Amino acid sequence: MLMLAALSVAGSRPAAAQTDAWRHQSSPVLQTGPSGAWDDVEAYAPRILNRTDGEPYVDADGRYYLFYTGTGRATVPRDETGLARSRNLVTWERVSDKRPVLALGPASAYDQGDVSAVTILEENGLFHMWYEGNGRVVNSDLVTINYATSRDAITWTKYQDNPVLRQGPGDDHGDLYAPIVINDHGLWKMWYTGHDDRGRYGLMHATALAPQGPWTKSSDTFIFYPGDLFPCELWKERGIYYLLYMQSDTGFRQILLATSIDGVRWIHRGSVFEPAPGRAWDSRTVRWATQMHVRGTWFTFYDASGPGGRAIGMAQSQARYGFVSGGTGKPGPPLDPGAEVSGATVRIGWLPPASGDPPLGYRVEIGRQFGAADVAVLDVDADAREAAMILPEGRYFARITAQNAAGTGPPSHDVAFTTLACGSPPDDPLITWRGPVPDATDVASTVVRWEPSTFGCQAASWIVEAGSRPGLADLAVIETTETRASLRLRPGSTAFVRVRGKNGFGIGMPSTERGITTAK
Repeated sequence: MLMLAALSVAGSRPAAAQTDAWRHQSSPVLQTGPSGAWDDVEAYAPRILNRTDGEPYVDADGRYYLFYTGTGRATVPRDETGLARSRNLVTWERVSDKRPVLALGPASAYDQGDVSAVTILEENGLFHMWYEGNGRVVNSDLVTINYATSRDAITWTKYQDNPVLRQGPGDDHGDLYAPIVINDHGLWKMWYTGHDDRGRYGLMHATALAPQGPWTKSSDTFIFYPGDLFPCELWKERGIYYLLYMQSDTGFRQILLATSIDGVRWIHRGSVFEPAPGRAWDSRTVRWATQMHVRGTWFTFYDASGPGGRAIGMAQSQARYGFVSGGTGKPGPPLDPGAEVSGATVRIGWLPPASGDPPLGYRVEIGRQFGAADVAVLDVDADAREAAMILPEGRYFARITAQNAAGTGPPSHDVAFTTLACGSPPDDPLITWRGPVPDATDVASTVVRWEPSTFGCQAASWIVEAGSRPGLADLAVIETTETRASLRLRPGSTAFVRVRGKNGFGIGMPSTERGITTAK
């Protein structure tokens, strides 16, 4: 039997700030080039140049780099990759109006139809780019994932053995889109969209020891398919993978968040970014969110559209993402879940949701597998920020949901933890009542109640000691399996009572001693 206890510790952690108030730039930060430019038809899909440590790249002149996909009248509908630079993140200057930095390949090449950069990283002075290459020019796609390098981020050399990832026998049999790449402690990891024979677009995964590969797919099937999705941004923080993605089957109306503990098993968390209402250029769709953190502020660049056209916009926020309620009335997901383990005891903690309506309570779910709740379900009050429990030795996964009258909101991400076998006596319990037995006719009848400790090993039985002076047990010694005991003391006397837990490893430390005085 599992012992579960909720600990109400409101105020022990700082309150979560509301993070869904994005400050949108009033006008686009990058639009199509002038007439005759290589990108005079469209400019979209912004991509920030970051270092492999996740920080934005800044050159010697203090400029940030923003790559984007563009189309011009001379090449429409084929896409190429351009570059703009900025010192203030608002005013962006194109490197060139005359030519892209990554151009279409020759006729019949793997990238003759499109070259669209998706991930660009700098490491030790070398720039890495992973891009979509389309082997077809019009009416259909044959998209693969390709690799290029540069020493200045302007002149790029395509890898001689491209494509580095191509169609397989499974769910990427049709096309491979949107390669998002990170370096995770020396292992290169890629997430991309596979296009299958049924017309679906789902998340897939591959790894490599070198940026150019060879890349090994973790599966021939989608690892995440909440709908037709394309990844936008991915990062790892404190052992958790975070994915921002967009969905074409919902009309690109949202940027969504999913989290994972291993980069393969994902859970959808909610909408984090939506179009700005009432504006001509970004009120209909948002796509290709890409982010950088500068001087304490998150800058999110995105591709947007409205009745006035399509352009690249920017929004600022104090937190990297903020959940959008969507008007459901339910709470958003609890934030920053964590687990602290001591032997067989685990303390699960969280912060309140930063979105949705206020919670009236929380539910903590514990399971033996990711997303499962087969071990324990614990409901706690709205002011609780922690729940402690004792579990048998093993590996577990926990998550928290917030609840109110409208229902249960989306879950936090899963927290993985391992408890160890108990090998010690129980910790000291807490005496919660000592005094006369209610409605007893015998004034000398006294009851003592206690609560087991939420930490340490479980007790098989309890020993109640009563003495005429502190520390003595000359009046009574009782062993019971219940968490209460009745004592018969002399009328008008005072006894000092303590309780100890007992299990196969011995007798534990006593509780704080309490005095009891009976009526005369």
